[in-house]
Amino acid sequence: MRRSLSISILLNCLYIAAFAQGNLLGKKLEKMKATALAHYKLHQTKAYIDTLNRISYLYYRENPDSNWAYAEKAYKLSIRENYLIGQARARLNFSGNYYYKYNYVQAFKELNLAYRIAIKTSDPILIATCLNNIGLAYVQQKNYAIALKHFYRSLDISTRAKDLNMQMLNHFNLGFCNSLLYSKYKTSYIQDAIKHYQIAQTISKKIDNLTYIYTCYNRLGELYILNGDYKNGIKDVQIVLSNKKEISDWELGIAYTSMAQAESALKKYDKAINSAELGYIIAKRNHNDIYIDKSLSLLAKSYQSIGNFKKAYHVLLERTRYAAVTSDEEAKKRVNDLLIIQKNLENQYLTKEIAAQEKNIQLNRLLFIITIFFLALVSVLLAIVYRKSKQKSRLNRLLADTNIEILQQRDLIRKQNTELKNNDDYKNKLLSVIGHDLRSPFASTLHATKFFKDGDLSLEELNLFIDDFQEKILNCLVMLNDLLAWTKNNNSTEADKKPYQLNQITDLVIKELVSTISLKQINLNHHHNSINDLVVVDDKQVMVILRNLITNAIKFTKPRGTIEVFYTEDLSIGQILLHIKDNGIGMDKAKASKIFAVFGNEVSSMGTSGESGTGIGLSLVNDFAKLNDIKIQLKTEENVGTEFILGFKQAVPDQ
Repeated sequence: MRRSLSISILLNCLYIAAFAQGNLLGKKLEKMKATALAHYKLHQTKAYIDTLNRISYLYYRENPDSNWAYAEKAYKLSIRENYLIGQARARLNFSGNYYYKYNYVQAFKELNLAYRIAIKTSDPILIATCLNNIGLAYVQQKNYAIALKHFYRSLDISTRAKDLNMQMLNHFNLGFCNSLLYSKYKTSYIQDAIKHYQIAQTISKKIDNLTYIYTCYNRLGELYILNGDYKNGIKDVQIVLSNKKEISDWELGIAYTSMAQAESALKKYDKAINSAELGYIIAKRNHNDIYIDKSLSLLAKSYQSIGNFKKAYHVLLERTRYAAVTSDEEAKKRVNDLLIIQKNLENQYLTKEIAAQEKNIQLNRLLFIITIFFLALVSVLLAIVYRKSKQKSRLNRLLADTNIEILQQRDLIRKQNTELKNNDDYKNKLLSVIGHDLRSPFASTLHATKFFKDGDLSLEELNLFIDDFQEKILNCLVMLNDLLAWTKNNNSTEADKKPYQLNQITDLVIKELVSTISLKQINLNHHHNSINDLVVVDDKQVMVILRNLITNAIKFTKPRGTIEVFYTEDLSIGQILLHIKDNGIGMDKAKASKIFAVFGNEVSSMGTSGESGTGIGLSLVNDFAKLNDIKIQLKTEENVGTEFILGFKQAVPDQ
């Protein structure tokens, strides 16, 4: 997956220069070499350096060694001549070469070096190009927020410089970044993606850049189809397929796969099969693993929908060949899925055999009636009927045994799938938290420290980075606490219950959160009532419950808001009720109804100050509440606030 995303980003980088259209090698490359020679003979050193950099760029994918050689020659001459523009462009070529070889760390270093040199030149388009490429590097790291900032900075510079080529590229990359955010979060990012793709298309029409015109049609069509707007999506993709010569082979594969997705959704399975096969052939030719998997998935689904399980089975086998990045459990699950399909095919065969046997039985009955009219053949016919009857019984027993075996195999497969799914869920939860909530913040923080080291930040930028670090560290700390507790809970199903004063446990949790409360200037009031608050619980698990609920109250309460923590009694059922009430943003009914039922991004939301979450906390609260016999009530109203009421069974104090 990482390799495929990197290739996608590299293809976007190929659009940086306005002259990068059509076949850049051949006559154009030879012409540039002749131009370079002429500059060299005339001692036009700077022009010679610029031409060397252009030749290096043209060699980018076709011949990486030549790409590096020309860039290195241009860079050395630029150093000798103190030609900063030539140095920056050579560094950009170095970065592209590293990206092509999957050395992303070194590529990022080269981009930053190019940017620092470009700033000294005051060349706006060169600066905008560096910012744009750095944005693409952050996209490769899945740090979309910082990537968007760089694209917008590049767009601002190119707009002031009135450079339409760079503006077109910036808008395209903004659309590209927002489409990735939409695929991840399924929110309003799609509107921003569509808007920027449309602007990029409008600019490309002004400058008559046919490649970008149809590439934008392709990406817009893909977005419409992903969002369920099949009419507009099919319309745009058909425009692309009608102008195949104007787009790359890569984009053509995406177009066919998008068309297959729309046709499958509209139940036009024959057309979907044809489009998916074309998409698969092109994606395979381009080593585009993402669209190989997507086209094969659509192909298998379409074959299954028309009842051709044999074809679907072979397509799924082909799909597993490209599943090298999946976990062992996921690979086993896929094999089990294929076995189920194979058993379905066997069941269909057995059903046909049973039908054939039923016809034989009906024929035998007819023969038995005929024997009444032919008494002379009674003995012979009786023998035949007896023999057939035994055969029927034997077949019925065989069929019954076969059905029992099939049912046993189904139960075994279902049990294995359940176990694999539980293992997958456990692993995916951990990988989701560690991969998306730890690696990305730490990676972006590590790269940002390079700016600190180089001293290129203003005081205002420094303060912004420090605020961002503080927020990331706090979020990571909360997430790690939840993750450790959740992991422990998944390895234990018991609670170590002892008598405790509930208000003392609550005090300990509030003291832990003092810095977070102060940071948002929230007024948290903990009212100690003179009532019996002795409860028998696992104090560590209850602290996890309270820490998550109070942290959520802080997270969704606006700065300078109020949180009330107090106690009431329900003597009729012997319960003490702990109330955690805030005047924050609340929840709608749909989200409130499933808040404890699901795990992950579906219930996780951004806080009032942009705090992120993992979705582990409330799942953990629900698990620990069950272990400690705690009843949870939820009262919430959107834009009014939320109140959690925890019902603890009161313990009788020792006399």
